[in-house]
Amino acid sequence: GELRQPALQPCLWYAALSSALCNDSTLSYQPGSSSYQRIGESTELALRVFVEKVGLPGGSASGLLQGAAWPSADIVCNRHWQSAFQRTAVLEFSRDRKMMSVLVEGQGQCLLLVKGAPESVLGRCSHALANADTPGDVAGRGGSSSRAAPHEGEVV
Repeated sequence: GELRQPALQPCLWYAALSSALCNDSTLSYQPGSSSYQRIGESTELALRVFVEKVGLPGGSASGLLQGAAWPSADIVCNRHWQSAFQRTAVLEFSRDRKMMSVLVEGQGQCLLLVKGAPESVLGRCSHALANADTPGDVAGRGGSSSRAAPHEGEVV
């Protein structure tokens, strides 16, 4: 089946949040040429597009997307997350760490968001976010259900 509201899936919602905030690329619409200006690595730009395709979770924020469809002239979702959360610290991507980390504050929360090579990121995790109460194997640690967290509050 088709996933009609991807932002209602916790895993996709957090992946989009991280993709918007743990990202140094720029994607902006140029009305004069009816095209997008792209600045940055192609992988990071693809993450910006992913954020727009996931959309925003329900509630008041979803009003921003009313009538919007991708591709859209406005980069609504990325702008929403960038205004809702402020970066307070950045640990840039390095070849040794194989990941980038940002500390953000907003909406009464302080979050550490990370993106990078799965073997580097998952190797440092003790819990995994799941869309259902399905146990998962975090970084090959045996798949113990005590290692997997339902979407109620624990985030990788």
